Amino acid sequence: MDFRELLTAGALALAASLGTGPRAPVATAPEGSPPATIQGKLDAGEARQRAAMLEQRRRRHEFERLCALPMLSPERLQACRVMYREM
Repeated sequence: MDFRELLTAGALALAASLGTGPRAPVATAPEGSPPATIQGKLDAGEARQRAAMLEQRRRRHEFERLCALPMLSPERLQACRVMYREM
């Protein structure tokens, strides 16, 4: 057996072992859930945006309610500054 035949036999054995080896499972969507559509993604994005707007509005109203007083203690003033930075 010369070198060329030995190399060919080794290559064929390697190809056969790689071709029939274990395969990774293919990721598929669960059958119960519908596939994600562009409209679904848009709706989800709009819902996140509405939630962020409501959270911003809630923080603004809380800031106005707690920090609109004319005389604030130093602790309350510092708390209002922190609230304003978070808005």
